[in-house]
Amino acid sequence: MDASAARIAEHMNKDHQLALIDYLVVYGHVVHLDESSPAITNVDLEKVSIDYVSKNRAATFTIKWKDATEDEVIEVKEWSDIKAKLIAMAKYAAHKQGYAHTRLTQVFGPPFAYLIVAYPTLVLLAINSYDPTILPRIFGNDALFLKLVSYLPQAVPSAYSLFVEYSRKIGLVLYALHTIEIFKYTLPVLRKYRASKSVAWKWILMHFVEGFPVIGRLREATH
Repeated sequence: MDASAARIAEHMNKDHQLALIDYLVVYGHVVHLDESSPAITNVDLEKVSIDYVSKNRAATFTIKWKDATEDEVIEVKEWSDIKAKLIAMAKYAAHKQGYAHTRLTQVFGPPFAYLIVAYPTLVLLAINSYDPTILPRIFGNDALFLKLVSYLPQAVPSAYSLFVEYSRKIGLVLYALHTIEIFKYTLPVLRKYRASKSVAWKWILMHFVEGFPVIGRLREATH
C-alpha cells in the first residue's frame, strides 16, 4: 500500500468502523458479521478491499468503485475522489438499511438551572404520583428535616400539600404524554442513529422525566 492508500485505510479503520460494517452488509450482503472485525486492507483507484470475520471465519470482500452504487454517482479517477466516494457509499448503505450514516454517541444533559429546579419538581411529582405516603414515611420523623421545614414560610408547606393532592392526576397525564413522546419520537431517532444501549437509556430516562425539552437536545446531538 502506498502512502495515500495507507492514510485512507488508517483513517477509515480508526474513525469509520460503522461505514465499513454498512459496506459489508449492503454491498457484500454479509450476515452474522463480527462488527469489531472489518478493516480496510487495500485501496487503490479501482477498488477497496475489506477484511472481516463472519461465523468465526475470516474473509475479504472487494468493492470495485465502478460497481458501488450510491446516490451521487461519483467516479473515482484520482485519489482525491476516494473520500467523496466513501462518504457517498456510507450514506447510501446506511439509508438502504433505514439508518443514518452516523451513530449517536453523545448524551446532552439539561441546563444547570433546569437540573436544580425542574428535575427535583418532576421527580417529586413522579414519587407522589406513585405513592404520596413514601416521603412522609421517610422524613416524617426526621428531627433535622422537621426543624428545617419549621423555618419555611407557611405558604410553602401549604403549597406542597396542594401539590401532593393533585400529583397523581398531574403525573398520570404528564408522564403518559412523555411516554407517548418517547415512542413517537425518541425511540425512532435512537434506532435511526444506532445509539448504544447505555446512550439510549440515558436519553429515554431524561425524556421520561423532562418531556419535550429533551427533543431539542436530541435534535442538536444528531445534526
